[in-house]
Amino acid sequence: MKKILLTAILIATFGLNAFSQVGAASGSEPIDRRVEIGVGNAFNTFFSPARGFNACDYGYFNPVAYLAWGRTVEMFALPFETQIFTQLTYSKNDITLYRDVEKTDKTILERDILSLDIHVLLCKFDLTQDMELAVGLDLSNGLIFGKNDTQVSKDYSLGLIPEIKYYYKFSDRFYVSSTLAYDCINLVPSDFVDIRTSISERYYMPLTFMIGVGVYWD
Repeated sequence: MKKILLTAILIATFGLNAFSQVGAASGSEPIDRRVEIGVGNAFNTFFSPARGFNACDYGYFNPVAYLAWGRTVEMFALPFETQIFTQLTYSKNDITLYRDVEKTDKTILERDILSLDIHVLLCKFDLTQDMELAVGLDLSNGLIFGKNDTQVSKDYSLGLIPEIKYYYKFSDRFYVSSTLAYDCINLVPSDFVDIRTSISERYYMPLTFMIGVGVYWD
């Protein structure tokens, strides 16, 4: 846990610096700034065993928590607003891999994923005075800490994830949000298949739903 917290601090520091550089270089006019915190769950929609296994079982309960900070801007005089978020996300999941079809010889992977996500919600629409809808992409850079019965591993993942986000403003400064993201093209390193020659394989594709609470200001 100490190693995860230290890594989180380093990633967050890098994210703040990257976010400030994006804002400075975009030629954008800021509209508002936002801080948001939320929780959610990842649901697997695709099953494919990792190398060396015949089947896998990705659990239904895979908790997610995040802290995000960002802003809404008008970029290069485009006819719509854009939101840019830097988000620190932590998720935990267990995957059961089976070496035989009968599912008697199994290995349980316990995985903690810490990622720094850059969200670019390119098109934000004001549905009403109190409701907004935004669509865009999430560039996710993640560190995967995993272990099974005999091994411990740390790996890295990179992916570009489409997402859609809904906002409801319940006061002048506060809002609730819901986000739906589908990790359809993310390549996740296969842990513990062969610790010496681990390669990136896509063996799950999660649909993530998150609910958050945020505050914004000019």
